[in-house]
Amino acid sequence: MMQRKCLSRIAYSAAALVFFLCFWLTPMSSAAAADGTLTLICKEQDTVLPDMPWKLYRVGDYHANGELVLDDDFADYPVSGKLDTTAAVQDAADTLANLAAVDAIPPLATGKTDANGTVSFAPLETGVYLITGKPVVVGEKRYIPAPALLHLTTEDGSTTFNWNAYPKFTVRPFQTSSSVMYTLSKVWLHDENQMSDRPADLLVQLYCNDQMMKEITLNAENNWSYSWEASELEEWHVKEVFVPDNYLVVYKQNETQFLIVNSHNDTGSQTLTSTTTDTTTTTTTTETITTSSDTGTETTSTSTEITTTTSSTTLTSHTTSSTTSGTTSTTTTTTTKLPATGQLWWPVPCMAVGGLVLMGVGWRMDKKED
Repeated sequence: MMQRKCLSRIAYSAAALVFFLCFWLTPMSSAAAADGTLTLICKEQDTVLPDMPWKLYRVGDYHANGELVLDDDFADYPVSGKLDTTAAVQDAADTLANLAAVDAIPPLATGKTDANGTVSFAPLETGVYLITGKPVVVGEKRYIPAPALLHLTTEDGSTTFNWNAYPKFTVRPFQTSSSVMYTLSKVWLHDENQMSDRPADLLVQLYCNDQMMKEITLNAENNWSYSWEASELEEWHVKEVFVPDNYLVVYKQNETQFLIVNSHNDTGSQTLTSTTTDTTTTTTTTETITTSSDTGTETTSTSTEITTTTSSTTLTSHTTSSTTSGTTSTTTTTTTKLPATGQLWWPVPCMAVGGLVLMGVGWRMDKKED
């Protein structure tokens, strides 16, 4: 009799344990599974931009500590997740867009703007998304879209969202046969005390219209720079084949100038500082992103300056203005997220109580058998 009672209690305890584990290991529904829509509105002042191709990538989400955590195809890239300024967000967008192009990462979705200059993507879950577009010609001007990172979140108490985003553009006169000089420069940051980590040279690939065209070597002998002549209508990208150990990477492009920045990650900083020496060429652009939802809009302007000098190329990024109205979440604002497992914690104590109830039922049944 005693043996049967012990076996019975063990069986009930095992059943309670299985009941608990099934709920613990089964993914719970969360805000990440929201049914949302993102609409891109492509206009430059009064000019509507139809037939503009766009690609959409989901690159990750913000962790509870406020850092962007890349996942899936972007998980292994040495890109800083500390996006605490508008300039840092744009650096990450430029870098991830460049890597997506050269590594041919498949997008989550693609689309073209309609006659009104809009294109929508749905259904989407919450998270951080990268948008990249191709240039279009309207009239006598060529409109070149800039990549952007968008943090899509739900409104409080809602399981869905509807975001409108206004991409930014560089506008140039359209010329059918224009040859220009492209320049590439390499910059090292924050490694003054770790010079031994800096390699003697770096292999860089040049891509034209998403096709690898040439490999070059950058080193101190060529001043970590390279130049080539090509059509202004071609789309070029560069790729550092092997990012050195202990370094993070940022790719920047301003018209025909390319910059590869390697920042030593011991500092944990991606702030790009500027120095001026024997300046020969300076290009400055002012860029604006406007995001909106049903409850408000935000406009953020950033100024990015790339200066090419005879001895080095440095990059300065700083925010010139930022205004917010309404209660809209922004692309640079993070909120507390779920644990890294993506599961909700509140069912855990409920399941534990359920397990205790089952054990109690088993004990009462044993008592009746006695």
